[in-house]
Amino acid sequence: MASLFFTMALIPVGMVPVNGKKIGADFVVGSGHKGMAAVAPSGILATTDEWAPKVFRTSHIIGDVTGREFEHKEPEMLGCTLMGGTLLSMMASFPHVKERVKRWVEEVKKSNYFIREFLRIEGNKVSSEYPRKHTLSRVDTRDSFDRIARTHKKRGFFLSDELKRKGIIGEFAGSTRVWELNTYGLNWSRIKYLSEAFIEIAEKYELPVR
Repeated sequence: MASLFFTMALIPVGMVPVNGKKIGADFVVGSGHKGMAAVAPSGILATTDEWAPKVFRTSHIIGDVTGREFEHKEPEMLGCTLMGGTLLSMMASFPHVKERVKRWVEEVKKSNYFIREFLRIEGNKVSSEYPRKHTLSRVDTRDSFDRIARTHKKRGFFLSDELKRKGIIGEFAGSTRVWELNTYGLNWSRIKYLSEAFIEIAEKYELPVR
């Protein structure tokens, strides 16, 4: 089976449908390389007509020696704005992002399926709101996988090794206590495979499974 990857990051713009006007936001900030399938470092900033003249104002600097005018710099944008391949990658991601945010409800269903299966392992807990309303979940495995880590020769890294053998990567290596995982973007077959993988690992180490 091909390698299966699940991310561990906050749910940003580009995954969840966001309507700034509907929620009454003055600003919407999104990460391009975390939420919009673009390369790093990139991101977007949107604002209202009220704030746009201030946030996107351009400079009016004139060099005191050369007299050269710098009229197109955006002082509020720290550093350089996007250029070249980074900008093109973000532009190329827009059609995909526009479509995938429509599947948010389905993504949350898959998240809940995985968490239900994950909680079948005795000692596993979810620290996030349950049932889940997001695909990112904070889980507590101190009373399950971390019990194994305490005596395992590889300590907390045993879980990473076990997952890797099953073609699953992306978790924080060494995390067997309280950590975060995100199922966003996995199809149903991979969600089920991921769920079964955790249960199989638990059974291998004789952790009770309900």
